[in-house]
Amino acid sequence: MKKIFYILLPVIAILFTGCEEDDSPILFSTEKISNTDNVKIEYYSPDPSCLPRTYIITANSNQGEITIKCTNFSQIVLEKCDYEEGAEWTANLIDSTTIVVSFNEIEADNDQEMSTKSGYIEVSASDKKGKATTFIDVRRVAQYNAPLP
Repeated sequence: MKKIFYILLPVIAILFTGCEEDDSPILFSTEKISNTDNVKIEYYSPDPSCLPRTYIITANSNQGEITIKCTNFSQIVLEKCDYEEGAEWTANLIDSTTIVVSFNEIEADNDQEMSTKSGYIEVSASDKKGKATTFIDVRRVAQYNAPLP
């Protein structure tokens, strides 16, 4: 009986130990979206909830643009942008705290149907506490001439 208690004790402790959801290390506000039917941004809570919240930008196959501004650092750096072939988007830092993500129109091709394409933007910033990094997920959804849900 004692062995079972010692085996179950860590499991019970883990079940009763919660973790607190943290904000993303680098925070953004939405400055402008060219067309909210074509581009959306979410501040997402991953599962498990003890991981930091993250941003997800979703765009359909139409042309669009979103501008986001860092709200908790005076200067940010675009470390890396990476995406699957055919995603057709770019990210540019237009001033010390503002990122513009532009989506090119993707023409419908009857021979090859576009699936959802994904990528990310890695953003970093530094202050007296050290370096912070945030990843922004970017997704292109195969929706031609239809608004995002």
